[in-house]
Amino acid sequence: MDDPRYQQERIRQTLATDPRVGEPELGVDLVAGRVLVTGSVPNERVRAAIDLVVAEIAPGTAVDNRVTVPPADEPTGEETIG
Repeated sequence: MDDPRYQQERIRQTLATDPRVGEPELGVDLVAGRVLVTGSVPNERVRAAIDLVVAEIAPGTAVDNRVTVPPADEPTGEETIG
């Protein structure tokens, strides 16, 4: 079996470089046989892609996806360009 540190880094690198995710700042930890992913991504599509990518490179390993998506700010009024 892979060294856990190697597997952790391989998952982190893949999440950083896979075009479906592309987020180099995500945290990846192996905890009790699960992959714990933390951080923030721009939208739900990217958040969902994390589960898919991890399942591809670590099949059979549970994913604890604690990644957040910041709320989109609604426009508060008329924009003026001055």
